[in-house]
Amino acid sequence: MNFWKRQFEYLFLAPKWLLALFFIIIGVLIGSLVSGTQAGILNDNFEAYSTGVLTGQGAWGTDPDFVVVDTFSHTGSKSVYIVNKDEISSIYSLGSEKTTGIQTWYFNTDGTHTGTSCKVSFGVGSGADNLSNFGIYYNTGTTKWDLYYQDGITPYSLVVVSADVSLGSWHSIQAEFDEPNWRYRIKLDNDDWTGWISFFDYYNPALYDYVNKVWLGNQRTKAWYDDLGGEIETYAYIEGLSPASGTSILDTDSTITIGYYFIDPDIYDGILFNFRQDRTGIIGDSYNLEEIDGSGSDTLELPLSIFNIDQNGKWYLEGLAYYSHLDIEGGMFLTTRGYIEEFTENLVIDDYYLLFNDDELPEFYTFTDADDWYSANIVRFDSPTDFFIAFVGLMTPIFENIADFGIRIQEMFDTTQSYDRGFALGEIFPIARGYIEKIDMFFGGFPLATFFMYIILVMISIFVIRLVMKFIPFFG
Repeated sequence: MNFWKRQFEYLFLAPKWLLALFFIIIGVLIGSLVSGTQAGILNDNFEAYSTGVLTGQGAWGTDPDFVVVDTFSHTGSKSVYIVNKDEISSIYSLGSEKTTGIQTWYFNTDGTHTGTSCKVSFGVGSGADNLSNFGIYYNTGTTKWDLYYQDGITPYSLVVVSADVSLGSWHSIQAEFDEPNWRYRIKLDNDDWTGWISFFDYYNPALYDYVNKVWLGNQRTKAWYDDLGGEIETYAYIEGLSPASGTSILDTDSTITIGYYFIDPDIYDGILFNFRQDRTGIIGDSYNLEEIDGSGSDTLELPLSIFNIDQNGKWYLEGLAYYSHLDIEGGMFLTTRGYIEEFTENLVIDDYYLLFNDDELPEFYTFTDADDWYSANIVRFDSPTDFFIAFVGLMTPIFENIADFGIRIQEMFDTTQSYDRGFALGEIFPIARGYIEKIDMFFGGFPLATFFMYIILVMISIFVIRLVMKFIPFFG
């Protein structure tokens, strides 16, 4: 017993710097859920290789056109260079099984090329099959270099993402792989992400356990490659899977399928799912998932009725993971429970909303159209001025939100109950006065109790006035 007492005193009565260090460590451990790293399908900067042909070094396959050079690099002293820019060349490397998360790929080209179909490309696949291809290519129509990807629908078709990639400098292409949903997305440098891109759908995903093969490709252009892949960055996220975002919901008895990923059950106790109204920000009922799958990733199908959506309109999905920690400051518990619950930010990475249009639900309050109101109420002038239309347009969303809030706030009060309680409170005063008058009867009708009541009221008034005067300049 003394042993555990000493441990308790050591932890909770320790110096503040030690407690601060303890909670910093806890914070770091908890923060590791939202973003972390793991081994990627490729992690190579070529620094450990000898200059010369890349073939046979590391896990790289066969192609003599790819060579290691020490004359130019992104970081360190070495990179891979294309010797023969007059041919189509490619080389591959086998990576690991981890294919969910973000990896970065660096390249540089001065734009020197031969022919009309010129690309600097990266590709991933499984076994002998190429499942995706992305990079930059020479656009003969604009005579500029564009970022592209293959759309996964029409084999080897190119989809332009952004135009005019600058030449003669290092660029990064970030690729985020989502193996559970068999898709990926990319972005150039600090540009925006593309939408999610399916791996080529003429391959059957059931045939592949993972993406484990990486290609470097080159078509008739001068280029360097460096710092390929690296550790994959992972983060916790949630997304609505079906129905598609923006779907019109005619019946709240419909169901929704939600996916959650990389939410560590060893750190988080559960996940709260709810829907937030677009206009007012009001949130419906929450669904509490109290048992996270052991892998941290899973899908669940829920009836929309559990969210108690009570008005038609646009509602956005939200999801927050939560955990508990000791609520201690200065060696003392701040709550009687001894712990407090903390929530992450909204983990839904891409806006997902549903348009509820159920006949049994009320509609949003909407302003009457300005032109319709004018024609029905004004006869002196044929049409409103531009200022009137602009002013109504400016004020409409404000007053619509105010009106909608007023309608909703009525639902928070039971007016009948409020009246009954107010009436009962008001009866206190005549009842109290009746008791005072009865006390006066004991003194032969002399208003002694009434006199003391007025003295108390005068004293309270003096106290209030003096308190107010203290806050008035030159009088206090």
